Amino acid sequence: MRANSVVFSPDGSLVISGDSNEIRVWDVSTGQQIGEPLIEHTEGISSVAFSPDGNQFVSGSYDKTIRLWDVNTKRQIQEPLTGHSDPVRSVAFSPDGSWVVSGGGDFSPNGNYSIRIWDVKTGQQIGNAIAGQYAWALSISPSGSRYSGHTDAVNSVAFSPNGKILASGSSDETIRLWDVDTNSWISKACQRVGRNLTLQEWQTYFGDEPYQITCEQWPIDEDALAAMDN
Repeated sequence: MRANSVVFSPDGSLVISGDSNEIRVWDVSTGQQIGEPLIEHTEGISSVAFSPDGNQFVSGSYDKTIRLWDVNTKRQIQEPLTGHSDPVRSVAFSPDGSWVVSGGGDFSPNGNYSIRIWDVKTGQQIGNAIAGQYAWALSISPSGSRYSGHTDAVNSVAFSPNGKILASGSSDETIRLWDVDTNSWISKACQRVGRNLTLQEWQTYFGDEPYQITCEQWPIDEDALAAMDN
């Protein structure tokens, strides 16, 4: 089988490999495969990555899905992460293990290719933020959790060591840097919008989480204030 992606575990004891549609776990000290290959993806494995604590790993596939796995049980942790409309080409964990980023060949209506960020615990895409045409630009949009700007497929994604910057490489011959620091997002949003989120906006982006004031310098929507009082 052709090996498309390999990665060491953080402690160096294991290697994960992905091939035509199978994932294999290897013992570095013996060079032997551990258990049977994991056959859940229906097409080739394009990318594999370990979580920082070594307890999980993630796989991306040409079948357009992302799967999270438990290292010890070799079982999927939850249902596949779906949303890409084209093969997933690269996946990576954030340094704190709370997010997974994926890049692929998704072509969005605005003429760009997208990057997606996922919450590992829930399996949901993070928020409804869409980046503008240039790196470091970010605005709030209801059109989906996509970071746009590349004009061809995204082949590789990686987080900076502090988790605040995301790098993406593309067939469009560019590398882009994205601001993924939550505090920075809040600051930018406050500066651009000049107000707090309305209660409806909060519920759209954050679901059932209790409403919080994000821009201390601006007034609060009456409905949001009532929700806070309750």
